[in-house]
Amino acid sequence: SGLEELIESLHIPGLEFCSHKIAIRFFNGKIKYPDFIFVGTHKVIEVNGYFHYPKFTGVSNKSHEDYLTSSYHDAGYDCLVIWDTEIESDLSAVMQKILTFKSSEAIR
Repeated sequence: SGLEELIESLHIPGLEFCSHKIAIRFFNGKIKYPDFIFVGTHKVIEVNGYFHYPKFTGVSNKSHEDYLTSSYHDAGYDCLVIWDTEIESDLSAVMQKILTFKSSEAIR
């Protein structure tokens, strides 16, 4: 989507758009394809937009984000969730958020 393209346009070293290349199995058996991964790490980024809102999912944005981060954590990955509203309001702040996440200590 356009959101992922905006993240790609930041040209953050090591950040790769996955496009269904990497499948991660959660403990509940569900397979998830992250939007981005930092190559050579267990750090993924999910970009959430309109279709992740409660109107479609039936759960709050916070609950959806908590589910993703805890499910990835249980599978051995750190996950950063970025919402469309963040990207649309301040792309430079999103870049800083991604760089902070990249340099943070991994869960493993």
